[in-house]
Amino acid sequence: MDKKPLIPKWSAIGVILLFLGTSIIPATAQNMDNLLPTSKGITIYVDDDNVLGPWDGTLSHPYRTIQDGLNVSENGDTVYVFNGTYDHAGIRHSINLVGESRKGTIITSYTFIGNGVNWVNISGFTIKGDYALSVDGEHCCISDNIIQGRYSGLESQYTQNNTFKNNVIANCGVGLWIGGYNEIVNNTIINNTVGIHCVNGNNEIYNNNFTQNSNALNLASSYNNVYRNNFFKNNRKSDAVGVTLEFFGIGNKIHENNFIKNFYYNVGFSLDLSDLSKDKNIIDNNYWSRYKGFGSKPLSGIVTLFVFYIHTYPFWIPIYITVPWIICDKNPAQEPYDIPGMS
Repeated sequence: MDKKPLIPKWSAIGVILLFLGTSIIPATAQNMDNLLPTSKGITIYVDDDNVLGPWDGTLSHPYRTIQDGLNVSENGDTVYVFNGTYDHAGIRHSINLVGESRKGTIITSYTFIGNGVNWVNISGFTIKGDYALSVDGEHCCISDNIIQGRYSGLESQYTQNNTFKNNVIANCGVGLWIGGYNEIVNNTIINNTVGIHCVNGNNEIYNNNFTQNSNALNLASSYNNVYRNNFFKNNRKSDAVGVTLEFFGIGNKIHENNFIKNFYYNVGFSLDLSDLSKDKNIIDNNYWSRYKGFGSKPLSGIVTLFVFYIHTYPFWIPIYITVPWIICDKNPAQEPYDIPGMS
């Protein structure tokens, strides 16, 4: 990667700081609405161009690695990272980690927010690795990043009350693995085996673009989630599914989404019979590009039925069978919804 000389880069930022005041994040940083509510910390600078040192985290002498900047940070600080290629980052304080640009500021291996570390904001990076990013805190905001993980892109299955917005999550085994009470909005989720795997409840997932995934959205044992105004298009691998409801997925509401040219199923399900009672899951008012009929839109799947137990001392083993089943979107939209930024 071609690098600009350090002095012009620092001089440019210095002019911006003089204009905006030293307490504000540099203007090249990504916009973050979820900055720490009582952030009064300092800004620590990182630049991999500073090969020879000295290194003290100032604008004139930035640290060379992100981890060096994080190691001296305290709650409320901002670690600002200039364009470059960096190793992993382990975050153990409530800080803002801000990259100069999400295409130019690259982290090449596992990055994590430590267990119980809350109020962390990460913005403006490309984050790669077998397991790209793990969030083990709450009230965190992950925004305006490109996330690419061979096995997992962004994992937050054991925490809640986090926001994931305006990210590109691509080329992952599982793009986003989430628990409960999160907000997932305005992300582009593309070319993953599973786009979002939801294992808990009470998430708001809206205005996301799911494209070219094998399984765009998987709801496994998840409940009381709301999925609205999402765009499911060209999820076209041989077994591609727009949305999958699996065992004990109850109380989910899937409404006002666009399902366009998905190859195999738009919505598939594998449910226990008890999950099919009235209002357990509501699929309503969605647009289905391949349905031009009148009345309800049928959706095919399977239902698991308990048959009997086999007694093999000292255990009782339940025996189930699966049968084909139909559920319906009773009020399918006749025209696609106008979702900003998606076509």
